[in-house]
Amino acid sequence: MDSTGAVRPTEIDWDGTRRFPVLSCGAQQEWGRWESGSVVKGWRVEVAPNVWRTLWWERGRFFVERRDANGE
Repeated sequence: MDSTGAVRPTEIDWDGTRRFPVLSCGAQQEWGRWESGSVVKGWRVEVAPNVWRTLWWERGRFFVERRDANGE
């Protein structure tokens, strides 16, 4: 959380075995409605130089999308 109270990811802990620092945090978006409990947030984060991923939050948990064998 930053000084304004906004959540800003600083590190991704992968199953407690590997950690990836967030080098930069880009756009944040929010979808859904708090009233119906369907809010999903997404951040564009840089995890290595010029390697960007979307970090998602839903119902108290963070996750990233799964990549296939080709890295897509």
